[in-house]
Amino acid sequence: EPRMKLRDLESALQEVSVFESPELALEQYITPPDIAARILFAAETAHGDLSDRTVLDLGCGTGMLSVGACLLDADHVVGVDIDKSALRIARHNRDEYDLEAQWDLLRCNVLRGSSAAEEHAVDERSLTGGRRRGRGHAQRGGAAAARARRPPPPPAAKAESIELPLVMAAQRSFVDTVVMNPPFGTKRAGADMAFLERALSLATTAVYSLHKTSTREFIVRRAEALGARVEVMAELRYNIDVSYGFHRKKSVDVVVDFIRFDVSARE
Repeated sequence: EPRMKLRDLESALQEVSVFESPELALEQYITPPDIAARILFAAETAHGDLSDRTVLDLGCGTGMLSVGACLLDADHVVGVDIDKSALRIARHNRDEYDLEAQWDLLRCNVLRGSSAAEEHAVDERSLTGGRRRGRGHAQRGGAAAARARRPPPPPAAKAESIELPLVMAAQRSFVDTVVMNPPFGTKRAGADMAFLERALSLATTAVYSLHKTSTREFIVRRAEALGARVEVMAELRYNIDVSYGFHRKKSVDVVVDFIRFDVSARE
């Protein structure tokens, strides 16, 4: 039984700072706190895939899933994203929730991380392995402690050049679980599957991901071909608060599958 109850987790995630100017090309939509809380809570209560595990959050954005994984006692979380602005806000969230010892951030392109010609900036601490974590946000007053906002800090001045495969090769032995809300592939065809293939190549236990229900048959078939056992844990109505100027509606409902991909038995 998780130390934090579902309602408390959802309340805490309401305080996560989100995108200031979302990028259409990257399909940057906010993962709603209620959905983030429920999928993470299910991952922990049904399978124990977060507590005392090392968790990789691919396309972490401003860190909604990363914060939740930390609050559910993940031993070490690595958040990966290509967008500098998103990572700046994620660093702010890390500071606000007092998760510096538990959560590292890495800037790179998940889809093109194997390109030797591409330079990736990385938070210098993300090359280290699992570590003891601090007491964290949940132990120092819950959601109320994060309400006193201050402007997000500027990007870190110091960075290193590194490629995603090099970092992950060093970390693969202790990346247990991948969590992600990848692009749905509506702006860049195949981006959803590219994220999933990368996640399946890195996880040693399980991948948790959201995918449009309309793509279920293809996603399941491809994942099984890659050696994963697939469990559709829930079908969700994802209410997206629209932030792009060309949208006429304030929000759009998308039906998505919450899927667990079990890779623990894969050779």
